[in-house]
This record gives sequence, structure tokens and C-alpha cells, in this order.
Amino acid sequence: MTMRNFVALSILCLCLTACGTKADSGLEIHEGLYSAGFERSAFQPCGLKEEWWADFRTRNPDDFFKAMGTEPSPDWESQAFVQNRFLRLRGRVERVNDPSPPGDAASGRSGYGHMSQYAGQIAVHELLEARDATEAEMAECRGSD
Repeated sequence: MTMRNFVALSILCLCLTACGTKADSGLEIHEGLYSAGFERSAFQPCGLKEEWWADFRTRNPDDFFKAMGTEPSPDWESQAFVQNRFLRLRGRVERVNDPSPPGDAASGRSGYGHMSQYAGQIAVHELLEARDATEAEMAECRGSD
């Protein structure tokens, strides 16, 4: 291999690596339970005793309704409360680093979601699976036997 080919190949590898990592930077696959309703969009990751605000940033606007298990509707806020939906998704977790309780006005910080009541949020970039959770999944995700 000539030096010119080696340099060209090295530059190509660096470009491909930079392009791939920039697009996927911080995105991870998460599984958990989802519930939604008026001013609520909560994701409880399996194995953790916390809920995150679920912020849908997917390219498909109907993914929110797929997560809820309903048909797309302009009047979605009037739909019944949805809970115990099992979601597998690719997203980025964002957290408020202040140790005070979420939504504590005295702390001067804000959280995520309605009235800043969540200390973290999952920015959903891709919905991989959405369905009703089984009893076993609900127990596993909530950390009970």
C-alpha cells in the first residue's frame, strides 16, 4: 500500500467514524413501561425506581399514538388514560443535576414535563416496539417479583 493510499484510507475511516458517532451520539436502547394522559407522558425504565418524561422526537409523528396504542387523532388529549404499555425505544436520557426534588419552586431549578415534576426525560428518537405489557414485564420493570 502506498503512502497516498494509506492517507486516503485513514481520512475516509475518520470521516465515516465521525459521521456515524455524531448521528448516534448518546442514543441508547431502553425498555420500560409507558403511561400517558392529560399532561402526562411518563416512561418507567425497567429496573429503575423512577419515571422520566417521554418527549417524542421521532421522524414519524404517529409514533406517539402507536406508543399509546390508539389511532392518530387531533383530539388526543380527550382520550382515556393509557398505562402499562411496553416500549422498546432508542433515545437519549437527559437529567437535571440539582439534587432537590423535581418541581421544587424554592430550588429555582426546573425539571421536565408538566409543572417540571420529572427529574429526567427520555428524548425518544426511534420507537422500536410498542404493545400492551404482560404481567411478567410489569413486575420486572417495576422491580417486584
